[in-house]
Amino acid sequence: TPNADANHARKSPPRREFSLVLCAVEMPPPMMLLLTNHDAKRLFLHTHGLAQDPSLAADLGTTIRQIGFVQLDSINTLARAHDMILWSRQRSYLPHMLKDLLEQDRSLFEHWTHDASVIPMEFFPHWRHRFTDHQARLDAKKKRRNPDGVCGQLCGGHRPYHPPRSCHDASPWPR
Repeated sequence: TPNADANHARKSPPRREFSLVLCAVEMPPPMMLLLTNHDAKRLFLHTHGLAQDPSLAADLGTTIRQIGFVQLDSINTLARAHDMILWSRQRSYLPHMLKDLLEQDRSLFEHWTHDASVIPMEFFPHWRHRFTDHQARLDAKKKRRNPDGVCGQLCGGHRPYHPPRSCHDASPWPR
């Protein structure tokens, strides 16, 4: 019937037709850089700050910038792991030097790469989006836990103390 065809035509989305046009563009072949084992080793050592004589190393900030970041590690068999990493690249390194760069000079900031790390401040703009994303996730989590401010209305703005759920969750701070 004509009415059935008209109703069907209104409900179905319009058809779109696309045509694919291929152009023959002459592109140079991909370049492949071949390294000898000796050159690859030199490149690796240089990138990780291990190619130069550690007694002639530049200042600590330059060393950390060269390797990108230093993972903070509490393992203390001989010395803390990050202290050994920095000492292996700069023999004049002393543990207070890292603390000074972080706390006094503020040329480093602490954040999580895959573990706690100190990162040069020049890299901070590249990390800012992570802080914004993390804050948005925290705000969404709070909203799910406390829809429409119910907890604040019931408790006069104070969150009640919740006992730990397990021995691994024994923080004295309220959730």
